[in-house]
Amino acid sequence: MSDDFERAVLISFNFTPGEQELKARANSFINEIRQSPDVWGLCVERFSITAYPEVKFWCLQTLHEVIRTSYSALADAAKGIIKTALMTWVTRDCNNSQVPLPPFLRNKIAQTLVSVLQYEFPSTWPSFFEDLIRVMLPGCCAAVTPGGPMVLGPVAQGNEGVVDMFCRILVSVDEDLVTLDIPRSQNESKLSMHVKDSMREHSIVDVAAAWYSLAEAYATKAPELAAFVLQTMQRYICWIDINLVGNEKFTTLLQAVLESGYSPLSLRGAAADCLAELLEKRMEPTAKLSLIKSMGIMDRCAKWAVSGFPLPPGSPAAQALSGTAGPSASGLSLADEDPGGAELLAKLAHLLACLATETMDCLKKVENGVISLTAMGFGVGEDATQEASAAAASATQLLDTLLPALLSAFRSGIDEVSLPMLPFMSAYVARLKTLHKRHGGALPPECILHIHAMLAGIAVGARYPLHNSANDAGQGGVVTGPNGRGGPSPAAKDEQAEMEDKRRDLFTLYKNLAKVAYLEALGFVGSTLQAVVEAGAAAGTDGQQPSQGARWQDVEIGVSLLYELGEAAAEESAKAEGAAPLAALVTALAQACGAATPAHHTPGVQAMEHMAGQFTAALPAAGHRLVSLSVMETFVRYARILQQHQTLLPSVLVAFLDARGLGHPSEDVSTRACYLFCRISKTLRAPLRPYLADILPSIETHLARIATTPTTDMPAVQAVARDAASKAMAPATALLDDRLYVFEAVGLLLGQEEVPAEQQSAALSALLQPLTAQIKANLPSSQPQGGAPQSGLILQALEAVVRLNKGFKTDLAIRSRPQIGAMFGSVVEVALAVPREFPGHKLLRARFISFVHRMVEGLQALLLPYLPSALEALLMVPQPDAADVVDVLQLLGQLITRFKAVLSPLIEGLLPLLAGRVHCLLEAGGMWDWSGRMAEPQAAAAASAAAAASSAAAAGASSQAANGAATAAVAATLEEARERGELQRSYYALLYNLVVGAGMSNVLLTTASTPSPLPVAAASLVGSQQASNPSVLELLLTGLAKGASSHIDPGVRRTCVQVFSRLVGDWCKESKESAGGAGGEGGCAQTEALPGFQHFAMERLAGDACCTGLLRAQPPLDGRDGVTSTLLMECANALKLMYSRCGDDLAAHLMSVAAPAAGLPVGHAQQLVCAVRERDAKDVKDILRGLVMQQAQGVAAAAAAASAATAASLR
Repeated sequence: MSDDFERAVLISFNFTPGEQELKARANSFINEIRQSPDVWGLCVERFSITAYPEVKFWCLQTLHEVIRTSYSALADAAKGIIKTALMTWVTRDCNNSQVPLPPFLRNKIAQTLVSVLQYEFPSTWPSFFEDLIRVMLPGCCAAVTPGGPMVLGPVAQGNEGVVDMFCRILVSVDEDLVTLDIPRSQNESKLSMHVKDSMREHSIVDVAAAWYSLAEAYATKAPELAAFVLQTMQRYICWIDINLVGNEKFTTLLQAVLESGYSPLSLRGAAADCLAELLEKRMEPTAKLSLIKSMGIMDRCAKWAVSGFPLPPGSPAAQALSGTAGPSASGLSLADEDPGGAELLAKLAHLLACLATETMDCLKKVENGVISLTAMGFGVGEDATQEASAAAASATQLLDTLLPALLSAFRSGIDEVSLPMLPFMSAYVARLKTLHKRHGGALPPECILHIHAMLAGIAVGARYPLHNSANDAGQGGVVTGPNGRGGPSPAAKDEQAEMEDKRRDLFTLYKNLAKVAYLEALGFVGSTLQAVVEAGAAAGTDGQQPSQGARWQDVEIGVSLLYELGEAAAEESAKAEGAAPLAALVTALAQACGAATPAHHTPGVQAMEHMAGQFTAALPAAGHRLVSLSVMETFVRYARILQQHQTLLPSVLVAFLDARGLGHPSEDVSTRACYLFCRISKTLRAPLRPYLADILPSIETHLARIATTPTTDMPAVQAVARDAASKAMAPATALLDDRLYVFEAVGLLLGQEEVPAEQQSAALSALLQPLTAQIKANLPSSQPQGGAPQSGLILQALEAVVRLNKGFKTDLAIRSRPQIGAMFGSVVEVALAVPREFPGHKLLRARFISFVHRMVEGLQALLLPYLPSALEALLMVPQPDAADVVDVLQLLGQLITRFKAVLSPLIEGLLPLLAGRVHCLLEAGGMWDWSGRMAEPQAAAAASAAAAASSAAAAGASSQAANGAATAAVAATLEEARERGELQRSYYALLYNLVVGAGMSNVLLTTASTPSPLPVAAASLVGSQQASNPSVLELLLTGLAKGASSHIDPGVRRTCVQVFSRLVGDWCKESKESAGGAGGEGGCAQTEALPGFQHFAMERLAGDACCTGLLRAQPPLDGRDGVTSTLLMECANALKLMYSRCGDDLAAHLMSVAAPAAGLPVGHAQQLVCAVRERDAKDVKDILRGLVMQQAQGVAAAAAAASAATAASLR
């Protein structure tokens, strides 16, 4: 069986495809072996004699599983055999240098031995760690004193394998038992505490002594093994006695290893990690300060400010840090060039930052402790005060000693060194803020020097790499195509995203620092910008381009720092006039941009260049894509300053309108420029008006390019439109071209009333005529034989007109200058052909609806003549789905809200068709119950899956096929149900706008005799008793009643109740009985606008919606919910209204019909009726709320009882 066993194990580890059957048989065979209760013996036996690592691993894995699951059930003899075998493998197999075990087997042996440890230590195997140490260090003696540490022997030659296993076992103890960094159960957490306590009591002293002996012995002859020892020790420092590893002997060894120029990088990195772990150990601040002093590490770290980090001489990391590899680089990472040096640098930087952060924390705790006690009224003794003052002075001195090294590291420009300093720098800025308050707004001179160094470090760290930057590719960071336009390369985009991530924390630090030392930050930004401008100017005098004198990285970071300064600037600084410092900086930037204007032949730009050309100091690299973006973003942020300095506007405008902005060869820059130009036009609308005559000619070519080159791929656009069609207004706004913001900017500037009428009309006509012609030319009816219409161009033109119209006030377009409205009306007339000629194009249809939405606001009454044609075209869809009808309902709702009774004739004609389509779509298939539950994902998925599974089962399909059919049905039904739910909500919203919002309930009366366009099959679902094809009004009222009484959403119910109540108020006269009159018949016999409606309302509104529907809701309504509360208030108002119309007939109906149907006790029903008769609506609402909450509690109690009964039956 042994040979078969090894063969089966080898086959099970074979990943060759095509042998699945053989592998399955092998797995079955070895699984049978694994089920044997004596399988542990096979594992012990076969591990020692097999030559195959796979078989050894299987034995260890199976043995580990046996120990983990059933070790307690094994006989003592079996346990002894397992422990002996494991220790033998540790001392023999793992120490065989001739045939060494691979690391994965060593790790598995350690893990298996530790699984024994959790059962045996310390109860039956208290000497576990001592036994390991004796094997590892022969010659160890027992403790001299009872309970004291054992006397360690010398480190023996040739025992490296056991030392390695000693470390692996300790690592496994940490990972499998001790550490709480891994989420553990309550029992596992208890085991962790038990193991730590036992080690503290029995063995950790000897383990720590062994660490020292091993690290000292192997530091020179086996440094990688010594590094492993230190890495293992690092895991334990946080919970063992600090005196075991934080003593002078240990820290001296660690620092000697750290400073040694000949130790391997991994060993020195491990020493740095151990020192950092010692510093991070939690303790009282005074004790922590004493530890820091006793370690003697402060002076060593402080020397790094002058001598630099202790790195191997000549290594790439050392050269980069010292600057001998070339000019100082920012954003430099050594991870690729020198991974070992980069890792050591990161660990040394972490050690330095950790030392500073812990010292800062000690200072804060000492100061805050005394301050807090004093603030709480506790008396602080003189001794305590002196002790706190001495500790604070000591911590301050330590920080002053460290700060030069910290600031030097922060300014290094190497990510591995500078980024670990960020947490301390943030803490130091908080410290500066405290000092700023204590000293009345002033800071000590040394703090000002530190601030300057921190600002320099932020600039260096946030700067793009000076060498091998992906954004250096092409011309100005742009890789252009054959047409002269292009964009950044993928590598440049990735680099930009990485820099944005890195800058996030750096700029946060910068803004916080600027809030403390605003003038210093302002001066730093000014000097940075001045330096790059002067460098560019110097290059210009030498016959070079200004960009050759200054690197674009330096220009970009200077402008970006100015941009970020805006968030830290005081409000008055941004608004200040004259020579305020911030305004002066923005002025200088604008002047430099004006001087950097390239030559143009566009008349408008030439005129502005002439005004801006008086400045000679040009901004270098102004055409680089990242510099251009930063400049435009900065101008938008400081638009209020530009508003106060309008002489700068020509310089600002050319930066937006020439090849640095809208005309930039990179599409991402020109697109962003369109958006930013729109933003700055909103803020500077009036100040830019004098330059309108120059802006329009210069922007004309950009407008034409944007309008005629849509960026969307039409097949992809249509697919997205089909997916998103049912979302309200989603297709209209999906995939919009951000370049179209420039049309909005032009509309804002041109639509001002102060613009002369002739100029305004001529310019608008010049803008609209090409767009109108573009729509006409791309209609199917305008295409030559065989030509294909370009629907993308129609989409672009429609949206461009919408953006233009936003800038023109309605009063201007229809009253002051009606010719403006007439121009937009002519575009509407042409656009009416779009839905007619593209009836099945979802995206064009949605864009046209969005276009009409905008024109309703912009043209108002001028749009009325076009509305019948527009709505007719939208209703011409051959096979409309729910999304198509939702779009029309929402548009009609806006029209009703805007025009009200003026639309009555149009609504009278459209309402029958719309109502018929809504009911036909909702009631198709007979599954829609008007409650909205089917629109819930769970209900729709369950219903569709059940239907598909039953269909597949009836067809004799397999279980797998049935599951596949169910999955496909769920995917299709979920979206359909969601669309139906949205359609029902939009239908009710339209009725609300019509009846409640516009007060046009009379329109519904005109449909009382209009037969619905429903098919007979669908009409039968309405439940009309009078005819097989009910009237439109019957459809409306029936759907409204169902929503009011059963919809799952309380908000929808409230809408239906409001509409229903308004109809009652409009169509039913007040009852004499309820009004206090005498005699006569009941209120329901009074004259009513619609015969039978009052009785219908009493049954469906008062009975079903306001009584039964509330108390029999599934799921129960939550009386504490705000929306439900408003529903209850509407129901209370409705009941009071119905009583005013029906009198005692309502009371009789509630007592005899509604209350029994709702399961309401007689006493509660009488209380409700009495409140409806004699009290106000608020009291009625309170009674309804109490009844609803009682019903919810009853349902919850019944569910709990059923659950308990089910659990009892299972037991």
